[in-house]
Amino acid sequence: MQFVNQLVAGTLSVLIATLVLCGICGYFGSFVPSQLMVDVTVGSASAMGLASAAFYGGISAFGWQPGRQTELSASYTNPSYKKVKLPENRYLRALFMGVVMFGLTWLSLGSGPPLLLTMMFGHSGEMRAVVDGWTPRTGCSCLHPRLLHVPPLMMNEHTLCTDDSVKSGLPPRTSIRVIGRVSTLGVIPDAIRRLPSEDERHN
Repeated sequence: MQFVNQLVAGTLSVLIATLVLCGICGYFGSFVPSQLMVDVTVGSASAMGLASAAFYGGISAFGWQPGRQTELSASYTNPSYKKVKLPENRYLRALFMGVVMFGLTWLSLGSGPPLLLTMMFGHSGEMRAVVDGWTPRTGCSCLHPRLLHVPPLMMNEHTLCTDDSVKSGLPPRTSIRVIGRVSTLGVIPDAIRRLPSEDERHN
């Protein structure tokens, strides 16, 4: 069990570093996740948060042991690990690491990896979505629509930047086509176009 705990701690360290890199990639890229990618991200974030909470809370004989893990980190895993200060209370430690891993996965997985995969394996096409509202222009972000199927913080603030003339023609609940390089994971957007409403199609 000691070896398993050691292995899990090392794996979590690698995952944290990978998620941070994916988050950086997603922040500087422009990507709209599909419903499938949103579902995968929500499930993965929940699983990562619960698994991290279980490990760092020291569930049963499995989990992070402060004294033992510090000793192992110096001899086997990462020497700098012993410098990490986590709450001594197991419940606070479990809550803290569970929230951290949930947040990192939520922010990173929905945009970073699918962006790279769509760049490599995607094709020209479109993805349909529904406008849920608009995020106003601020000092660090542009005017852009919120999409009904994309939860908060899963699509960066630089995606789908547009101007007031486009906003006036895309009120909430309007269906749109997001055109660009597309895959089952989502789309790297080049343009957005309004889809005709039901009444317009019948007229």
